[in-house]
Amino acid sequence: MAAKASLCLLGLTLLPQAVLGFKWPIDNTYDKSQYKFTFSELYMYNYEDAPFGLTLFKPDIHMDLHVTLEPDVADLHENYAYSLVAAAFHVPEKHVANLDTLSVNDYLKELASATDLCAQVYDKDKISNLMMHSVALTNKDNKTVYESHANMVYEVHNTGIQSVVIEMCYQTSPDSTVKMAVADATVSFQGELTFKNPYGYLSGIYFGYIPFEACRAIIFALFGALYIVVLILKHERVIKVHYFITAVVWMAAIEALGWFMAYVLMNTGGAPYCCPFPPAVVVAMCFEMLRRTLSRALLLIICMGYGIVRESLTMKEIIMVSVLSLSYLVASVLVDVHDIAEINDLGRSTTHSMWWDFPVLVFDLTFLIWIYLSLVNIMGSLRATGQTFKLTMYTKLANTMGVFVIFVSMLTLVIVLAREGTFAWPWQLYWMQTVAWEVLNLAVLVAVAFLWRPTEYSVLLSQSQQLSMNDDENEEEVDIEDDGDMAKRGVAGDFSLEAEGAFDIEMTGMDGMDGDGDEEYDYDQPGPPATDNPMMDEGGAAEEPGNGDYNTLA
Repeated sequence: MAAKASLCLLGLTLLPQAVLGFKWPIDNTYDKSQYKFTFSELYMYNYEDAPFGLTLFKPDIHMDLHVTLEPDVADLHENYAYSLVAAAFHVPEKHVANLDTLSVNDYLKELASATDLCAQVYDKDKISNLMMHSVALTNKDNKTVYESHANMVYEVHNTGIQSVVIEMCYQTSPDSTVKMAVADATVSFQGELTFKNPYGYLSGIYFGYIPFEACRAIIFALFGALYIVVLILKHERVIKVHYFITAVVWMAAIEALGWFMAYVLMNTGGAPYCCPFPPAVVVAMCFEMLRRTLSRALLLIICMGYGIVRESLTMKEIIMVSVLSLSYLVASVLVDVHDIAEINDLGRSTTHSMWWDFPVLVFDLTFLIWIYLSLVNIMGSLRATGQTFKLTMYTKLANTMGVFVIFVSMLTLVIVLAREGTFAWPWQLYWMQTVAWEVLNLAVLVAVAFLWRPTEYSVLLSQSQQLSMNDDENEEEVDIEDDGDMAKRGVAGDFSLEAEGAFDIEMTGMDGMDGDGDEEYDYDQPGPPATDNPMMDEGGAAEEPGNGDYNTLA
């Protein structure tokens, strides 16, 4: 989450200081150890290279700052002339082609440290399209405070990294042509610094999130609408798990729409990503946390057999799944809020601790292990009992999960190799490094919804058990072990159940059983004695089944 925005502010006499924003309001005071500053949104597009031809604006960097300088009293001299010197420039691609965003921040720090704007000394090979702007600071009412207003507009002519460096300078006299850096003074900035691309304020490396989230929202919305139509058309065959699937699908659609709207609003209005969070970002974050939690919980209970192998979970299982889901949700919220607040900590008062990430990793790993073990156990049980139809459904789910896990693993390997410098990852596609799990979630959720869709036998599957094949007689007969009264579930009339040619089941209505109805027969018994079988006469000969008898046909 915290990696989805990119404006970076670095106090160059200390460690680099990163903040998030696109139209950044600045109201900060820096102590006497800082006299040089750099601002960057990293990658920007020029007008001709605008993605999808979205040339709504002329790309530029606009600095509009009120500057206050208070030199140390010991260094104050009445003849000194103070000024602010700002420079905006482009960094050629050859110097940063193999660097990730964090390494680029370090590179900009080193580049600015080696640049002396007061003496106009800089590396012409590493800096191109340089524009410098100088503003004299005035001392009003003979106070020790110097101030002025700096306004500069820099047009972006080259696609790539753009940076702004500000340095406080002084001259020993107003007539002197030699400027030197102010080494000991308190500096305050109030105003705004904006980085505007041809399409808006969103950083170039994160523009891809807009079309990605739009496509994800459309896919989920269309699929969710289709799923609701199926539920309505087959309402008599709907079971509880179908409502859970529908809720998760629409949660994912709303989450994707929330992120799309958040990025669009930040792009058009230039609102900083943090902190505080814009309302649209807060809403999107909440829905993302819920979607991630519910998706894991849904996949877990499906792999535990809910909805197909058994009608309900035990109270112990419900409590365990609920506790794990709630723990994962709380831990995810805490770590995301901490990460974003940390990356916006200008003072770097604390260092990053892996202990914040550890609970989420533990709960995520618990989900994955539990899902895997449940899936293996349920498939083993179905295979051992010869329930081939249900086994086919779980096999398709396992194959879908396996294919996309391999896809995510390969993409992760590619990302790691790119970060290690094995090859250059195009900065225009940096956003793809964070969406692999979103693609996996989409694929698995669609697969679950499709495989567990309402069908003419969904209620029967949840309440019945297919018995093993009769290998001794070499017949493809199957029986259905019903643990409830078929008549109470409205199962009447003839219907058939097919599983890709594996077996066919034809069942007749249950009303009109032979006999006076005073006796109850247990059809679940695999081989009752001949004398107890109402379908056999005393000599052991089978009678013809009467109207309404429960029988299976090969």
